[in-house]
Amino acid sequence: MKDKKDLFLKLIKESRSAVLVGPLLKKEELPLIKNSPLLLVDGGLDLALKYSLDLDRSCFSVGDGDSSRLSLDEVLPVEKDYSDLAYALSILPEEVESIELLGFLGGRSDHELCNFGEVFHFLKKKKNLAKVYLGPEVTALSSGDWKFSHQGNFSLISFEDSEIRLTGHAAYELEHFTTIKAFSSHGLSNEATGEVKLQTRSPIFLYGAGLITKDE
Repeated sequence: MKDKKDLFLKLIKESRSAVLVGPLLKKEELPLIKNSPLLLVDGGLDLALKYSLDLDRSCFSVGDGDSSRLSLDEVLPVEKDYSDLAYALSILPEEVESIELLGFLGGRSDHELCNFGEVFHFLKKKKNLAKVYLGPEVTALSSGDWKFSHQGNFSLISFEDSEIRLTGHAAYELEHFTTIKAFSSHGLSNEATGEVKLQTRSPIFLYGAGLITKDE
């Protein structure tokens, strides 16, 4: 099994991207699954089979089995002080730059909030730019320089006091680095009318934006 895991992680390292499928995967999310390696987290394996995902591609499954009836590639202890998602994120190679989380929202609110927290801690450790797609309205971004094109409302929410700079076609620009306090409404309900540039010194959650890319 170690050889399978090592090969899987090598492919993620080479592609710099991964798709994590969770136990709440919805049918409407299927078109979002790309050709990146699939990391199936616990009940995500069951749903992958239910929805006839192509498991002949590079896949690896991990979890403690509390939401899966199938045999997982790597079985975690049931009694532990971390979630299956936290472990799945921890094994991703440092080189990964783009991650899609599908099937991790819409369940218990405490689980959902902790999922956001684990994504924040994952990005906090990143040395290179990385983004994590969590749903059609929210993407988490590591510290660094980003840009996005959007028409309409967007919001920025940080899990810790963070300095950001926001310029371009935004109704409320921050021309100088400004501190956004943790979970404050300071970054709530801005409006974009084109390309916006975002510089952040801590991971931040961007709600309601369009295509997000590095600002190189």
